[in-house]
Amino acid sequence: MNPPLDDHAAMYITASRSRLHPPCLGLIQRFDTVIARETFDAHARDLVSNPLGMGRRVVRASVPGARPRWAPATKVPAWAFRIREEPVGDDELAELIDDEISQQPDPLRNHGWRFLAVPTADGGMIVINWTNHAFGDARSMLQSVFAPREVWASESVTDSPVQRPAALEELNDVAVRLRSGVSGSLRLGREAAAALWKPARRGEELALLKPTVEALRRRRSHVGALSSRRVIALARVSNSEWKQVAHAHGGVSNTLFLAMLGNLIRMSRRARGEVNDSELRLLLPIDVSRFLSQLGLSLQPRSASTIVASVVELNAGAPRHGDLGDVQAATKVAVEAAIANLQQAYSHRPPGMVDAMQLLPNSIAHRFALRVQSDVDGVASNVGPMPRHIGVIGDHVATDMFLVATPSHTDISGTFGRQGDTSTLSFVADPALLGPAGTLRERVAAEFDAWGVRAEFL
Repeated sequence: MNPPLDDHAAMYITASRSRLHPPCLGLIQRFDTVIARETFDAHARDLVSNPLGMGRRVVRASVPGARPRWAPATKVPAWAFRIREEPVGDDELAELIDDEISQQPDPLRNHGWRFLAVPTADGGMIVINWTNHAFGDARSMLQSVFAPREVWASESVTDSPVQRPAALEELNDVAVRLRSGVSGSLRLGREAAAALWKPARRGEELALLKPTVEALRRRRSHVGALSSRRVIALARVSNSEWKQVAHAHGGVSNTLFLAMLGNLIRMSRRARGEVNDSELRLLLPIDVSRFLSQLGLSLQPRSASTIVASVVELNAGAPRHGDLGDVQAATKVAVEAAIANLQQAYSHRPPGMVDAMQLLPNSIAHRFALRVQSDVDGVASNVGPMPRHIGVIGDHVATDMFLVATPSHTDISGTFGRQGDTSTLSFVADPALLGPAGTLRERVAAEFDAWGVRAEFL
C-alpha cells in the first residue's frame, strides 16, 4: 500500500507549485580524501533503497479530493546523481554550491532530490545532497533520510515501477476528509452562533483562530523583488569558544545564533533601503517530542511530524552586539507560547478550523497554511548533535557536515548543528533581498568578527 502524504509533506508539494523557490533541505559534506566512483555508486543504491528517504516519490491521486501518495522509486536517476572528475578551486566551488542549492527538485515532477560530488584542489571532496522539504524536516534528515541500512532494512521496498494507489484507498481518504471537514465546520458554526447571540462569550475554537487571523492580516513588505537564485555561507566554529562568547554576553548557544541571524536581516534591510522598519520575526522550529510525555499528550495520528513553529520577535533598527538578554527573553516567550498552544491543541480534538479546511481543495488549503507560516523574516533551525552516520560514505567519514535549508519568501535561513568539538552553521539567502552592501559571506564574516568568534569558512 502506498501511504498518503501527511499534512506537512502535502503542503510543501503545494509550495513547489506556487513559489519562485520551493522549500528545500540539504546536507553538505566535506571529505579530506577523494572517494572512488564505485563507492559513490554503492552509496546511491543505498539512498534509493531507503523507503524512509529517497527511495520514494509522489504520485497524483486518481480520485478527485484524495491526497497525493508516496510510491517506491528505487532507480538511481542519472540526471540527478552526478560526479565531477576535475578538481575545482575555491571560487568555482562556491559558485557550484550556489548553483546547486538554487535548483528546485520536486518529487511530483521527478525524484525530488539531487546529488553532486566535486573533487577539490586540496585533494578532498565536497558532496551536496539536495532534497525537497516534502521528504521531511531537519530532524528527519538526521534520523531517516540518511539513516544507515540497518535502520530501514525492515521496510519492504520493491523494484517494480511506480504504481498508482488503489482507488478504494483513495475513496476512503476522501471519506475521512469529508467527515473531518463537516465535523469541524459544525463545531465552528456552533461557536460562531453562540458568539453572535452572546458577544461576550467566545469559545475555544474561535480563540484558537486569533493567531491565524493576525498572521493573515500582516503583509510582509520589503524593498526588492524575490528571485529564484540562492546564495550560501558555510562556517565552522569551536563549540567551547561559541558557548564561552554566548555566556559572556548573558545568553546560550541558541540565542547567539538567533542574534546573528537577526543582525544579518537588519543588515539586509539597511542595505536595500528598507523604510518600514518593523520588528523582526524569526521562525524557530521546536521538536516537541520531549514535551509530549511531560504534558501527558500523545502525537496526533494525522501527522508524523513532532516539529512545531514558534516565532521569536526581536527589535528592529541597526545591528546590535553585546548583551543577549533581550534575545534570551524573547526566545523564552516564544517557546512557552508554542508549548501552551501545543497543549491546547492536543488536549482535545484538532481545532475546528483545521478539520474544516479538509473540505477545501488541496491547493487552496495548503496555500492558506503556507501564507500563515511565511509571516516571518527568517528561519533559525538548531538541530543539535548530528549523528556520525550522516557523514559516512563507504569507508570515508566527513570532516565537516552542514545541514542547509533554503528560505521561501523570507530574507534568510540559518541552520546550526554540533559535530564533535565543533559546530557548523549555514546561512542561505535570496541575493535579490541582500541589497548592494557586500556579499552574504562577507556579512556573515563581519558578524562573527563583531561577536569575537573565530570561524573557518568552507
